[in-house]
Amino acid sequence: MRSGKEEKMHRQLADVTPEALAKCLALTFPPAMVQLVQELVAPVPAFDTIARIIQSDPVLSATVLTLVNSPYYGLSAKVTNLERAAVVLGTREILKIALSISFQHNTSRAIKRNRESLFADWRLSVWSAIAAEHIAQRTAPKEAHLAYLGSLLKDLSLFMYLCLEQGDDMPDGNACFLWLEDNQLELERQRWGETHADLSRTLLSQWGLPESILDGIANHHNLLEIEAHQPLTQCIILATRWAELQHGPDLNPGTIIQFELQMRSLLKLEDAQLESLRDECTQRFESLLNLLGIQNATPDNRFYAQSLQSMQSFYFHAMEISHTTTGVEGIARIISRHLRWKWGLEKAQLALRTIEGGGFTLFTISPEGTEATGTESPSIAKLPWKVRGEALTLGPQKAPYGELRFQPSGKADPAAGQQLRIYSRFMTTALATYYNEQAVVLTKAQTLQSLPVGVALVDLKGTILDANQRFLSFQRLESVPAGTNVADLLKDTLSIHFAPLLTNLLAEADRPSISQLFCSVALREAAKTPCLYLSVHRHDSGGSNTLLVLLEDVTEISAMEMQALQQRDFLERLVSSMQEFIATVDLTGTILWTAPASGHMQGKNLFTVTRPAGRFSGQWTPAFLEGAPAPAVPVEVTLADGTQPPLQLELIFSPLLSATSGTTYLVVGRDLTVIRRLEDKIRQQAMFDGLTGLFNYSQFNAVLGREVERSARTGRGMGLVFFDLDGFKKVNDTYGHQAGDKLLKLIAKGVLLSVRKGMDFPCRYGGDEFAVVVTEVNRPTLEALCERLHAAVRKHCQGTVSLSMGVAQLRQGETAEQLLQRVDRASYQAKNAGGAQTVWAE
Repeated sequence: MRSGKEEKMHRQLADVTPEALAKCLALTFPPAMVQLVQELVAPVPAFDTIARIIQSDPVLSATVLTLVNSPYYGLSAKVTNLERAAVVLGTREILKIALSISFQHNTSRAIKRNRESLFADWRLSVWSAIAAEHIAQRTAPKEAHLAYLGSLLKDLSLFMYLCLEQGDDMPDGNACFLWLEDNQLELERQRWGETHADLSRTLLSQWGLPESILDGIANHHNLLEIEAHQPLTQCIILATRWAELQHGPDLNPGTIIQFELQMRSLLKLEDAQLESLRDECTQRFESLLNLLGIQNATPDNRFYAQSLQSMQSFYFHAMEISHTTTGVEGIARIISRHLRWKWGLEKAQLALRTIEGGGFTLFTISPEGTEATGTESPSIAKLPWKVRGEALTLGPQKAPYGELRFQPSGKADPAAGQQLRIYSRFMTTALATYYNEQAVVLTKAQTLQSLPVGVALVDLKGTILDANQRFLSFQRLESVPAGTNVADLLKDTLSIHFAPLLTNLLAEADRPSISQLFCSVALREAAKTPCLYLSVHRHDSGGSNTLLVLLEDVTEISAMEMQALQQRDFLERLVSSMQEFIATVDLTGTILWTAPASGHMQGKNLFTVTRPAGRFSGQWTPAFLEGAPAPAVPVEVTLADGTQPPLQLELIFSPLLSATSGTTYLVVGRDLTVIRRLEDKIRQQAMFDGLTGLFNYSQFNAVLGREVERSARTGRGMGLVFFDLDGFKKVNDTYGHQAGDKLLKLIAKGVLLSVRKGMDFPCRYGGDEFAVVVTEVNRPTLEALCERLHAAVRKHCQGTVSLSMGVAQLRQGETAEQLLQRVDRASYQAKNAGGAQTVWAE
C-alpha cells in the first residue's frame, strides 16, 4: 500500500490490550458524549439533559453559541443562551453541533499528533458528515440526523489507532489517515479478521445505536453494492466517497466529475439541485472548519467550491491539451487561448518543459497571440521572465512540467483567481498525460523515422502494417500500398528471398529472432549496395503477435569484416541447429554466452543452477574449473533454473584461451532426460507388479529378507500376512480374464488403503496370491491389519470374493523361508476350513 498505513496498524493493534482500547475510547468518547449520541438517536431528545451536558463544559457551551451565531445560520438577532438556540434551530441541530465540537476536541486531545497533522483527516470527516445529512434531506429526510451521526462516527476505529500509536509507528507527516487506500479492506480482513468499518460498528454497538446507523457504518465503503442498501446507508456511502475524492491526498479532477455525475443520476437530481447540494455543503463545511480551528486546503485544492459545469469545462480544456499533436508550441497556444477567452488575461508568460526533458522553453502571451521567446534554460528560475505577477507551478515542485506567471486584468476577482488555480490543477494533469504518453509516442515516432536502419512492422502472414522512411528508401518507395507482402516486396525489389527466413522463425515457437546476410550482384544493382543485413524479431503489438523486419546497410564493412560477419552468420545457424546445451563460462562459473535455445541462462552461474547427479563426489564450485588443462571426465548434472522443467545433462568442459579475456570454458551438455526417464521406468517395472501396482514377486523376496535381518538385528517385531482369493477362479471362468484383472486391481486398492505407509510392504505374490510384510508390529496390530484387509475386500468387491489368510510373527532365529512356509500353511488351513477367515501360523 502507498503509505504503509495498514502495516503499521497491524503491528500496533496486534499487541493492544482491551484496557488500552477502553482507555482511548473513554478519552475520545467520555460518558457525557455518549449521552449526546444517545439523545441524538432518541425519538424525542430531552433538552434538559442536553443543556446540562453542554453547560457543564464552558468552552463547549461558548463554541456552540458561536457556531449558532455564525453567518451559516443567518439569524437576524444574536442568540445568547442554549434555550433560545434550541427554539430557533431545533434541539437536534444543537445536538449535532455539540457532538461535532466535542468529538473533534476530545479526539484531538487524545491523539499524540499535533493538530496541523490532523487537518486533512478532520476535513474529510467533517465533509462526510455534512454531505451525508444534506443527501439524506433529499432521500430520507426523517433520518437526516442519523446520517450525520453515522458518517461522523464511521471511522472511530481509525481514530482509536491514532490514539494508540507509539513512537515510530506514527503515520508519516500530514498524510490523510482516513482515506481508503488500494486493497486496504482486504488486507484488514487478512490481518485482523475484520475491516476497520466492522471494528467501528463493534465499538459503537454497545451504546444502543439503531441498527440502521450500524449498518451504514459497517458498509460505508461499499459503493459497488450501494443500490442493495437502505436509503440511510446509501447516504453514508455516497458522503464517504465524495469526501475522499474532494479531500483525500490524491485529488483527481476527472474522477470527481465522474462521481458527481453518478451521484446526480442515483439521487435523481437536476443540475441545479446538484449545485444547490454542493453549495449547502460548502457553506456549512467552511463555517464549521473556521469554528473548529481546522485549516482548510489550499485554494488550488478546493474542487468542492467549483460547480460541476465549471469542472466539466476545465476537464474539456485539459483534454484539448493532453491530446495535442503539435508539441509544446501547440500546448502554449491552447493555454493562451483559454487564459484570454475565459479570464481575459492579456499579459502572461508560460514556461513548458521541452519534449526531450532537458530544459524549459518560455512563451509570451499577449493580445496578439503566443510566441516563443527563443530562450531555453535547464532551470525555470533562470528564464528571462518579464511578467512579475502571480506564479502557478504546474506539476510537482521538484520536477515541474512548467510554470505560469500572470498579471490579473482589471479589478482582482477572488472567485476568478480560485477558478484559475483549479484550472491549473487540470492543466497539470493534462501536462502529465502529455509528457508521459503523447510526448513519448511522438518522440519514439521521430526517432523511428530518423533511424539509419530500415524497420517494418508485419503480421504473421507477412503483410506490411507500417514502415519507416529508411525501409521504404531501400525499395525506392514513398509509401507501401495496403496489403503489400514483405516477402514479395523484398524479392521483387532487392532479390532477397525472405520467405524461408519467416518459415524457419515461425516453425520454432521459442525462437525470438532470426537473421541473415545478403550479398549479391543483383542486390548491388537493385539497392546500389553490395550487402544488406536482414533480421526478423518477434514483437508483441498491443496483445497481437507481429514481427519487426530490420534492414541494415553494411556496405562500409571491410572485406575482412564482411568475411567474419558471413562466418558468424554461418556459425550462428550451425549452433542454432544443434540440440545440445552449449554455453561459455568464465572462471567464476558465470554463463557468458549460450546457444539461442538457452538464451535465458545468460548471466546466471552454472554452479548455482545445476547440481551434480550420479556418482560425482568432487567439489561442485568454480574450483572445479581449476584442473589443468580442463576437467576431462564428463559430469552428470541436473539443470534447474526455475524457468523450465529440470533437465538431466552430461556436461563436457573444454578450455577457450584468449589473449584479452583470459581463460573461459566451452560447456557442451548432452541431454540425458529421456534416457533417465526410461531408466526410471525400467526400474519401476523391475520392482512393481504391472497390473496391481504392488511390489512384485522378486521385490517381495528382497523386502522379506531385508526386514527379517533388520528385526533380528534390532529386536523389533515383524510379521507376515499371506492370503489368496476365495472364488477367484469362478470369476475368471464366468466373466473372463478381463473381469478377473479388474477384480485384482480392486483387491490391490483395498490393500493399499489398509496398510501403513512406510511401515508395511504389500506385494502380489503371484496369480491371486498376496502378501504383506509388516514391520514394527505386535500381535494386536497384526490382528487389526487382518481385519482391515477383510473389511476392505468386502467393501470393494461386494462379496464377489473373500480372503483365506495366514498370518504369523517372526520367531527368534527364524529365517525368511521358514516364516513364509508357516504363513503359507496357515493360508491353506484357512482355505480348507471354508475360506473367508484368518488362521495364525503354528
